[in-house]
Amino acid sequence: MLAVSQKNCSDLVVLEECNGMVDYTYDEQGCPVSAECNNCYEEFDSAREKYDLVLFVVSSIFGLVAIMFGLFYKNKKNAKFWDLTTAGFLIGGLISLFIGTGFYYEHMGRFLRPIVILVELVIVLVVTYKVIKKK
Repeated sequence: MLAVSQKNCSDLVVLEECNGMVDYTYDEQGCPVSAECNNCYEEFDSAREKYDLVLFVVSSIFGLVAIMFGLFYKNKKNAKFWDLTTAGFLIGGLISLFIGTGFYYEHMGRFLRPIVILVELVIVLVVTYKVIKKK
C-alpha cells in the first residue's frame, strides 16, 4: 500500500468511540473511505482475564494444599522416600503458586499486587524456616 499524506485525502474518517481495532476501507488513491470498529480483541481480552483468574485461584489452592502436605506430613517408615516426596510437594506447590500468580499478575488491581507478592514471600520464608528447622 502506498503511503498517503493527509493533504491528498479530502475527508478523513475518524471513529469517536472504539475500544478495539479500527478497520479501514481504502479507495484507489489510498485514502480511507470508511471505518469500522472491530471489538474482537476486547472480547478475547475479557475472556482471557476470566481464564487467568480461574487459573490463579485453582493453582493457588492446589499449591497451598501441596505445601501444607509437604510441611506437615510425617511418616516414620521409609523416611528417605518420604523426605524426597515431601520435598517434591513443597517445590511443586511453590511452582504452582508462582505460575498462577504470573498468569494473573497483569490483571490484578494496583493494591492487590504487592499484597499477593508479600503473602507469597511469607510462604516462601515459612517453608524455608520449616525445612531448615527439620534438619
